[in-house]
Amino acid sequence: MNTNLIDNPLFSRVSDYFNSLSEVEANKILLVNVTRKNEALLRKIIIYTIIRGYSDIHIEIEVCAGAHETHIFIRDGEDFQSVENLVDKGKEIKERVFSLCNFMGGAVEGVNWSAGFKVQLPEDFALEFGLKPLPSLPYCVNFRVEYIETFSGLAFTCRLIDPQTTPKFENLKLPHLLSSTIMQICRAPSGFVVISGPTGSGKSTLLNAVFQCLNDGSKSVVTIENPVEFKIFKKGAPVKQIQVRGEITFATALRATLRLDPQLILVGEIRDKETMDAAIEAANTGHLVFATVHANDAHNTLQRMSQLKADAFRLSESLTLVLAQRLLNTYEGPAVKRELTLDERSWLSKNGIYMDHITENVGPKNGKVPVVEAIVVDPAVKGQIRAAERIDTLSIYKVARHQHTYESMVSFGVRCVIEHGCKLSQVQQSLEQNPHAKEFPSFRLEMAGKYGVNLSEISIAIEEHYSEHRVERDLSLEESLDNRFGYRAINSAPLLRIA
Repeated sequence: MNTNLIDNPLFSRVSDYFNSLSEVEANKILLVNVTRKNEALLRKIIIYTIIRGYSDIHIEIEVCAGAHETHIFIRDGEDFQSVENLVDKGKEIKERVFSLCNFMGGAVEGVNWSAGFKVQLPEDFALEFGLKPLPSLPYCVNFRVEYIETFSGLAFTCRLIDPQTTPKFENLKLPHLLSSTIMQICRAPSGFVVISGPTGSGKSTLLNAVFQCLNDGSKSVVTIENPVEFKIFKKGAPVKQIQVRGEITFATALRATLRLDPQLILVGEIRDKETMDAAIEAANTGHLVFATVHANDAHNTLQRMSQLKADAFRLSESLTLVLAQRLLNTYEGPAVKRELTLDERSWLSKNGIYMDHITENVGPKNGKVPVVEAIVVDPAVKGQIRAAERIDTLSIYKVARHQHTYESMVSFGVRCVIEHGCKLSQVQQSLEQNPHAKEFPSFRLEMAGKYGVNLSEISIAIEEHYSEHRVERDLSLEESLDNRFGYRAINSAPLLRIA
């Protein structure tokens, strides 16, 4: 849904607030030339984006007959709000974004680059609009800016990074078994943890939450990013955050950091063989390395690493955990039960899920929840990584599907509809299908089919089994599920029963 930002009541309130300030007071929040109306409007849009916690500002500037027509869009998840086209004859918005990023426009036009700027809101202003500054600090927000020349002009994408609203690891809404498994692996003295997902999938938020847990003052930390997104505070041990730019590449920076006595290393992104080799080398020489890779799901993350010419044996020795992540919107009640469409039933059945109805919340959006597909690199997975010259995603999936922590993207997403008020339409649009799930269902899908219960009930039973496992050490998970649900041979009942 695309709505006009200018008509939004909160934007009008922000606009009225700035109009009531003196020029000096307004410039303390974000410096602009108030004689240029479009600059003043841009400032209001940036501040409004911070207040609403939106993720991105897209600025597209089309040049035609010497005139600059500007289109501004604000993104929150899959929705956009826009500003009516601005005739920007004085190049005001373009020059202001260059100025915020400390670039001279004429020096960079025609070049694609990454940069950033900061906005610091005074405490009284932040509190006025419901923001909560960190103790004894101004409300500081980072914007990561990507610039690119387009066919008809140029474009900026400004990603908002707000440390004040970044959730702690325990508040990420992950299942307890998954979160405890992640932290157990991440507290090891060495290893290689890889996270994949598209832009806006929450990879940086997850990594930041993990690092905030691990950064307890006992380990030295090095991050290599482009750009640096979250500031990691020193808590009694060295923290070095390196910006990749110019001649400083991910690979050269990573090799240099090995001489800086790091214990925790974050590599913002692995794009080439040189960086991959350096990350594996670091993990195999006693460091705990975290990195991101562009891939669609956990099994394809391993295939992507193979495509980057990762040495299979060395990778199998160092790799400990592979995560793929997406974000889904959550909605408030009321909950409404409805029949699934033929397309929805067909799509779910291709993923090994059979159901006729779903219950969804139909109220307004009230947050986000992560969907995480996790593969623990246990001996069986290590064996498959070593087994062939090129990693086979089906072979990896067939061994990973038996892990009790494993959930495919789609099955996790369907469970989020049941438990967190997400919508099936976004699950269908946003999450990667697993073409092998119908023929080779995961452990959780098998158990849901065996007992005729839904994925949420299976998840709850698994969580409770592991939470009670200290009392009943000799009871297997399968025995625990039998005791809970009782064995029933199900032939025609739906995999997900709607009560």
